[in-house]
This record gives sequence, C-alpha cells and structure tokens, in this order.
Amino acid sequence: MSYKLNNTRKETMLKRIGDAATLVDDHRFLPFYRGVQIRLEKMGKLEEWQLMIETAKTKDNPSRYFAMICKMVRDGTYKFAKKIKEIASSTSLYISDKIAKFGFGKYQKYWTHKSNEFINKNGMAGFTELLEYAERKGISQKYLAKMLLNGKPPRQYYEENVLGVSNG
Repeated sequence: MSYKLNNTRKETMLKRIGDAATLVDDHRFLPFYRGVQIRLEKMGKLEEWQLMIETAKTKDNPSRYFAMICKMVRDGTYKFAKKIKEIASSTSLYISDKIAKFGFGKYQKYWTHKSNEFINKNGMAGFTELLEYAERKGISQKYLAKMLLNGKPPRQYYEENVLGVSNG
C-alpha cells in the first residue's frame, strides 16, 4: 500500500517530527521517520528521539547518520543510550574491582584506563582470559602491567612469542 504525500500531509509530518525535520533530506521518506518516532513513543522511549537528533547533529553527515539510526530502530538493532550507559558503568566497575585486586594503589586509575584500551583491542573475552591466567598463576602487579601494555591475551602472546606462529 503506498501513500501519496500531499502538501497538507507533508506539513503535518514536518511539524510532528519537530527538530528532526532539519535532518530529513528527502521529504518522500517523512512517513518512515514519523513511523520511527511513533514506534519510540509506543515503547515509552520518546526521550530517545531527542537524543538521536542531538547525536546526529554532532556528526559529519547528520542526515545520513540520522537515517541510519532510524533504520536501526525500525529493524530492532538499535541500542538505547540508557542501556549503553548501564552496561558501561557496570563494565567500568568490574574492571576497577579486578584491577584493585592487584594493588595498583594510586596508579589504579591509569591501569583501569589501560585495561579499557586492552578490552577495546581484544574484547572482554581477551581481558577475562588475561585475568583468569593472572589469578591462576598468581602473577604480581608488575607482570600484569606488562601484559596489559603488550596488548595481547595470554594465548595470542604464547602463540606468537613461544611457538612462533603468527595470526596476523
């Protein structure tokens, strides 16, 4: 079923989507954007609409970015900002707790930052492998620090430096 977008309908949609109207390049897609807004409204996440608009305006190509995240909402793959903040805070608490076990003292903030870099490079699985290895072997903070700095999970470090196998 296709709808024609006459001037009255176009004006109504532009008014209803509010600030997002500046991010819409092609007015033929107004029903799509309005549908996403309605979906967010039904989910009780209307404040997310404003967050999406604000985030898109900070990007290099705001209209394209906004279209992409609206498509993600429609497809059900969009991660809501509140959920991301919850996950990030619990992850940072987890990292801080694990690093505190090794007694870094006043340098804990630095090593927490290095742990985040390690996770960005190797994923949480690599970090968990590193911590399990360190706890199992009873490794001191000095050696854990070296492991974080070399940026490789124990299995990858062993394969590359002991066995001489390259995975790159």
